[in-house]
Amino acid sequence: MRAQDFGLDRWIWEPSLDDLLDDPTMHAFLLRDRLSVDHVRTLVKEVRQRLARAA
Repeated sequence: MRAQDFGLDRWIWEPSLDDLLDDPTMHAFLLRDRLSVDHVRTLVKEVRQRLARAA
């Protein structure tokens, strides 16, 4: 969503993937599902590499 979609003139900050993965709440969600931040980072890196090769 863009700020303009809500009639807002200001830019709305959207967190980066690193911001999300560094968040303690995200750590709790990942641990609940038996995942680690390192595992998710590795997975995202592999997906990005595959997408780059497919393009």
